[in-house]
Amino acid sequence: MSFPNLIKFFFIGICVLCFSFAKGQNFYSASPWELGAGGSGFIYLGDLTPNRIGAIETIKPGGLLFVNYKLHPRWSVQAGAAVGSLKGDDAEYAKPTVRRERNFAFTSSMTEASLKLQYNLFNEFKAESTTLLPYISSGIAVNFLNIKKDFSRLTTKLINEEPGILTGLQLDSVHGTPNRIFTVPITLGLRKAFSERWDVFTEANFRYSFTDYMDGFSKSVYGKANDHFYSINVGLVYKFTNSKGLGCPKF
Repeated sequence: MSFPNLIKFFFIGICVLCFSFAKGQNFYSASPWELGAGGSGFIYLGDLTPNRIGAIETIKPGGLLFVNYKLHPRWSVQAGAAVGSLKGDDAEYAKPTVRRERNFAFTSSMTEASLKLQYNLFNEFKAESTTLLPYISSGIAVNFLNIKKDFSRLTTKLINEEPGILTGLQLDSVHGTPNRIFTVPITLGLRKAFSERWDVFTEANFRYSFTDYMDGFSKSVYGKANDHFYSINVGLVYKFTNSKGLGCPKF
């Protein structure tokens, strides 16, 4: 399925859920709207780190802001924004030794807009206030990047041993770097209420991308897979209250 078709499928799915739940009864007397914010640590996953869990050595700070609209005690739609940066650096790793001979690096700012469908594993309106509420979510996101790659520290030794690396750099330069990419966010999280209106949350949000040029390098590093990134988020959610019950917006 192409990415444009994936976007259409996602929006159609949200509309079907919204109109399905709109015919149901009110579930509780609180507002369906929530506002959340938090801090993040962004971790790059790609060719410039050998770690399967990503470049934790170069984790970068950021933040997020989102609005939830509850369709049902288990389902909600979330529109969000995030800001941060990404970094990868071969020099951070002593093994394999070729990394400190190659010495490629990159940095990039990152701004994200996302739309996700969230599912609570428990019915939060029947759970006890002390209960940890696990949730999962996924959707679509657009990420705006400003990639700055650096290959100035490439050693003469590696050029002599692998002359093909220069050809790869030329091909990478011709290809260029993206300033906008689409990703599929996949989130696993936990929430806990500590008052009627406030929840605390923590989550891991993985972004699946469709490019191997998030770090600016592909052919020169003999890339065989796309680059990705994820964030670890911690923050607060404010739950609005009113007496109108839970339902979908009226258009």
